[in-house]
Amino acid sequence: MCGRGVCAIDIDGVLVKPGDRYLCASTHDYLYGVEARNAGLEAVSRCRDRGFRVYIVSGRSLRCLESTLGVLESVGVVFDRIYLRDASRFRSVVEFKVSVVSDLASRFDCVEVHDDDPDVLRAIKRVLHGYRVRLFIHVDDRYSEF
Repeated sequence: MCGRGVCAIDIDGVLVKPGDRYLCASTHDYLYGVEARNAGLEAVSRCRDRGFRVYIVSGRSLRCLESTLGVLESVGVVFDRIYLRDASRFRSVVEFKVSVVSDLASRFDCVEVHDDDPDVLRAIKRVLHGYRVRLFIHVDDRYSEF
């Protein structure tokens, strides 16, 4: 049983389907469109049902916050906090996500991580060995424990 828990969940490839891309005007980064992934939405719902907080942890640029919030709203994701990458502090998405999840693991009894990048999950597993962290890999519209 877990006390205070948090679900750290990615956006692209987890909550929304990769596919049509659009340009974030403030960064000129291409972002994915707004077709929801049922498996990602189910993971959020399952975490909420367990009393976990839901934190979005995405490699999207912090400068794309407004458009990212629009995407999350359009697919109906209710979350407690959002972490987007500040490119001036974190060059790599992996480094950023490991940093955020490490901080969460120090503050919560249990952390559940949902991502579609096995490199991210491997890095988290390596750094947080021994913490109560469960990792889930999302492939297409399904997920399994990593």
